[in-house]
Amino acid sequence: MKKNLILWSAIIAFIFAACGGSSNTPSSTVEAYFNAVKAGKYEKSLKYLAVESESEDGKLTEKEEAQMLALAGKMEESMKEVGGIESFEVLSETIAEDGNTATVEVKLTNGNGDSDDSSMKLKKVNDEWKIDLSIK
Repeated sequence: MKKNLILWSAIIAFIFAACGGSSNTPSSTVEAYFNAVKAGKYEKSLKYLAVESESEDGKLTEKEEAQMLALAGKMEESMKEVGGIESFEVLSETIAEDGNTATVEVKLTNGNGDSDDSSMKLKKVNDEWKIDLSIK
């Protein structure tokens, strides 16, 4: 019985992947980002951000990488000031008609008890959802 359950789980997972199903949704990106921040993995959290490089090949320059690491350090300081993240909850997800941008509404509760609802903008970068920090 247990072998059949494992076999069917594997088959369903394979079919889901083959049909283009993806766990890469705007909400899952936001959840992964906050899980990394909550766990104190600030450098890991940076991979969920949309970062545009000035280099010709699109890869981050050394200066840009240094700026990203500095951002991770500032995130760590900010989290210490508010007692870290106690909890977060995705309230809603809206994907634009073109399928390339989205908005995720999140309720964030810090360790000091403060709670705030935030609106996070995301965009697709190489078929992956990334949090868009650009100001437009």
